[in-house]
Amino acid sequence: MKFLKEYLNCKSDEVNHIYYQLTILFVAGLLLRITYFLLAYQNYGGLEEYFNTCPDSFGYLYISNEIFGSHPRGPDALFKIGPGFGFIIANLNLVFGEGRFVIYVFNMIISSLGAVVVYLLSYQLFKNKMISFVSGLICTLSLTSIALSSNYLSDPSFFTFHALSVLFLVSGIRKNDVKSFVVSGIFSGISLFIRSISRFWFLILLAIGFLIPVDKIYTNRKQLLKKLLIPICISLICLLSWSLRNYVKHDVFVFGSNGVNAARTYLGAKILSDISNNDKTVIDMRNELSKKEFEYFEGHKKTFAAQYSFTKKQVFEIFTTYPVQTLKTFFSLVYENMTAGNYMIKSQIPILNPVWWYLIDTNRNWLGVTIILLSLCSIVLLFVERKILAALILGSHYIYFSLITGFSFWQGSRLHYQAEIASSILISYFVITIILHSRSSIKTQYKKFLQFKSSL
Repeated sequence: MKFLKEYLNCKSDEVNHIYYQLTILFVAGLLLRITYFLLAYQNYGGLEEYFNTCPDSFGYLYISNEIFGSHPRGPDALFKIGPGFGFIIANLNLVFGEGRFVIYVFNMIISSLGAVVVYLLSYQLFKNKMISFVSGLICTLSLTSIALSSNYLSDPSFFTFHALSVLFLVSGIRKNDVKSFVVSGIFSGISLFIRSISRFWFLILLAIGFLIPVDKIYTNRKQLLKKLLIPICISLICLLSWSLRNYVKHDVFVFGSNGVNAARTYLGAKILSDISNNDKTVIDMRNELSKKEFEYFEGHKKTFAAQYSFTKKQVFEIFTTYPVQTLKTFFSLVYENMTAGNYMIKSQIPILNPVWWYLIDTNRNWLGVTIILLSLCSIVLLFVERKILAALILGSHYIYFSLITGFSFWQGSRLHYQAEIASSILISYFVITIILHSRSSIKTQYKKFLQFKSSL
């Protein structure tokens, strides 16, 4: 309570109300996620069988075994996706013992906390409890968030830690507080280690530093930029240190190979399929690319560096040979992922598949498009109302995590999940602002009507 009062800089009675709302969001979110997990789990013969429904989970398991011991596939998984979530799993297993259940509990808790952080971020931006509560409620009720929390995946952890980095960034900018900038950088580094999709986020921070209006608490823009360099440098230290580790260990200076692998396996294969007028499917083209790699390494030594170099070369050749088609396919995948439904629930609760597929079709047909339009309209409204910091922070976040989805597909709403940090606040702000403006306008017109009526 004391921390909230000092951090949010508001009165005691208001802090009590905020604390009450945060408690509701966390408890409701946790109960929803526990209920969903129990519904999903009962369809399988045990945690091991349930765990096997999500193939991506194995990579994190290999990493956790590699960190405090060894695993035959551990080095490959570490090179691909980095150490973050595997390190969390390893430490949880160290404290609570080996087992799957503790990771599912952790994911449900961290996912529920995500809504709390989004509430606090919204409050930092707007100082409005109604907008903040609705923002948190959207995250609490997000079916993507609920489904991901019942998986052995890194998405909920990234969501919450990255949201924390943005929260303390806004706090640092608002208060000119070095401590907040440092904490923002630390959380940004943690989220980077968990999922490398934020590796270019530091460029967004740099751009924001040049674009936001300089507050009176700063003597000039140079002072603001110096403060923003704190989280940027911390992020870069994390990025470069792990890249250096890969260079020392595998002779290639790169944070991870997952990005270039996805670019070839998904975007590259889709480009080649599109230019064939769909005579060959994405799977056909993916197999052809893999076959070329297999044939190449029959006559060459296969190392992490050599494999990464070969994959990068394939991707570069596809992009440069078909630049126009690359852009067309890329943006079509961005739109597809922004409007995609939640396909995870198909395997988690198969008994409700007819309902799930109806919801997925509905999401693609109108709900997904509505969310996009509301988010974009909200960004415009923020600029119109001269809430520049909120517009730049939320707008850049939403656009960044939308564009990053263009390299992959076939994963449903999971790919666009991280954009919910911004979209939940944007939608809440737009809807509530329009309602309040409409109500105010109606009251004004009604008063004028009464005045006119009394003058007769």
